[in-house]
Amino acid sequence: MAIVSVYIGAGGIISTDILLAMSAVSLITAGSMAFNDYFDRDLDRLAHPDRPVPAGVVLPREALWFSVALFAVAAAFSLLINPWCLALAAFGVAFLVLYETRFKRQGFMGNIVVALLSSLAFTYGGTAARHPGDAVLLSIMAFFVILGREILMDTRDMSADTIERFTLPMRIGQRAAVRVGSVFTAVSIILTPLPVAWGILSRWYLVLYIPAAALIAYGIFAALQDTEEAGYASDLFRMAMAMALGAFLLGVAL
Repeated sequence: MAIVSVYIGAGGIISTDILLAMSAVSLITAGSMAFNDYFDRDLDRLAHPDRPVPAGVVLPREALWFSVALFAVAAAFSLLINPWCLALAAFGVAFLVLYETRFKRQGFMGNIVVALLSSLAFTYGGTAARHPGDAVLLSIMAFFVILGREILMDTRDMSADTIERFTLPMRIGQRAAVRVGSVFTAVSIILTPLPVAWGILSRWYLVLYIPAAALIAYGIFAALQDTEEAGYASDLFRMAMAMALGAFLLGVAL
């Protein structure tokens, strides 16, 4: 998904710089997973004992250095593209570190960081193609739907999160959190016409994005009607996000 997002953000072109950008984003994504395994090793001993670190297949320091190596190669690739891509890569890695060490347990701030990092690939692709302005709108649309989904997932997982995290639903209550998450997600629906109006994507993007927006709207309605449906709504949002990515791809290709 990260590779496809870079391609879309670049406007559907393939060049040496775009291939380097796809590789860099892949390496950062892979590095973040190894980094997460390092920091979650104590929790994984209980929840996921079959994962490489708690199972003893990989030593914690090996997972850590492996992630550092992947980040370093991604930085080198980014530097080969242009200084702005290096800055974005450094920004992404810095926030990955902050997420694992600080924001993950802070609930709402963690939600924001996850949404920001997940949506950044579009802008990174646009920066690699030297027209980041167009891609920023796609990042914004992705940011809001991911942020809303993260909040609804926290509402669903409220009882389990009491051990490790202090999430937004714990702070303001489930119903209020669902409303906040729904507002954020609804922004992505409001922004639907802009990629066509601004000439970023062709009208073909609407063929898939309108059904995705309808799915998001239905998920919002279900969650607002009953907070117990927050998990169901988050699943609908995940499906809608996949459709939206396909819509962006269609809008770039045609």
